[in-house]
Amino acid sequence: MKTFIKIILKILLPIFLLLITMSFITENMAVKTISDDILIKEVSGYMLDEIINEVDDEEFSEIAEKIEDSPYMEEITEKYLDVLSGKSEDINIEEEINKILDEDLQGKIPESTKEDVRNHVNEKSDDIENALEMGTDGETVTKILDIYGKITSFQFRITLIILSLLDVILLVVLEKQNVLKTIEITMFIVAIISIVVLIVINISSTYIKQRLSGGWIDNINLNSLMGCIVAEVVIGVILFIIREVLSRKETTEDKFEKRKQELLK
Repeated sequence: MKTFIKIILKILLPIFLLLITMSFITENMAVKTISDDILIKEVSGYMLDEIINEVDDEEFSEIAEKIEDSPYMEEITEKYLDVLSGKSEDINIEEEINKILDEDLQGKIPESTKEDVRNHVNEKSDDIENALEMGTDGETVTKILDIYGKITSFQFRITLIILSLLDVILLVVLEKQNVLKTIEITMFIVAIISIVVLIVINISSTYIKQRLSGGWIDNINLNSLMGCIVAEVVIGVILFIIREVLSRKETTEDKFEKRKQELLK
């Protein structure tokens, strides 16, 4: 019975970790992809409408670059995705726009112009949402967005984290030091599956960009997935090294103890 429980726990652990990983990676990929290809163009365009006549060409180019590079663009994207996937009902990007104006564009444009930008973007917020809805129109994409909403929800993540921790605790109780090997193998399994996912996305990228997104996505941002794969491999290697060091230490101690017993005889 004990062996059976350990086998089940060892099977479940990589599944839990993979689902957690994919939850965060999916959100990161979606946010960065849509932010890079759609939201930056839409939001920055509306902001620049009110700025273009207030500055010279050189300053305008610098301002445009600061808006496009702002980290708050991704926060805006998250809010739109939350609405499209059903996680939220209302969109209010006023806070993010204020942060872009007050932090990224501090001293670049007059206060009166900032107020015009705020008002203009707020008026166009529905237009941005409509543009996204048109780009995500279709039964297949609607289902994908619904799944996206579920697997990136707080409830889904916290449930998986709790299950993973319980799994590890039970393995520690049942396997003690051998649990390091189990977690090490788990990390390599998750890394291999993540690599397969990366390859599948790359192979099907044309279909995703042209069929599912209707051509409104130019590039799928896979940086988070690749970063996760590297992290998984690194953790696996570190655990392997730790296990080898502990194993050699135990071997040395055993030899010393054996030699000690021989001398005492």
